[in-house]
Amino acid sequence: KRRRGVNLLELIQAGLLKPGGEGALVTHYKGENYAASLDEDGTVRFRGHTFDSVSAYSLFAKRISTPGRQADDGWKCVYQGNTLLADIKDQYAGKAGSGAKAGSGAKAGSGAK
Repeated sequence: KRRRGVNLLELIQAGLLKPGGEGALVTHYKGENYAASLDEDGTVRFRGHTFDSVSAYSLFAKRISTPGRQADDGWKCVYQGNTLLADIKDQYAGKAGSGAKAGSGAKAGSGAK
C-alpha cells in the first residue's frame, strides 16, 4: 500500500525545508525562472495567488507560457536553492522509515519509489 504524499508543512516541521520570501521556491520552464515564497504553514505564494501544494504552484507558473498545460508534478521541477523538492521529500521518507524495525513493512509504506 502506497503512502499518500508528504506535504510541504511536514518538510518544514522536519527542518528540511525553510520558509522564506520570494525565491524560497523556484521552478524553471522554457528559459524562465518563476520564484515563489513559502509560508511557515506550507502555503506557496506566487504573483498574488496562494497554493496549498507545490504542484498547483508549478502548474500555474508553467501555464503562463503554456496555457493548455493540464498537469505538473511540482516535486520534480521545483527547487529550494539547488535542491529539488523530490530529493528533500525522499530524504524525509528515509528519516521517517529509519526508526522502523526490520520486517515491519515500513519501506513499502514510506512513499519510496
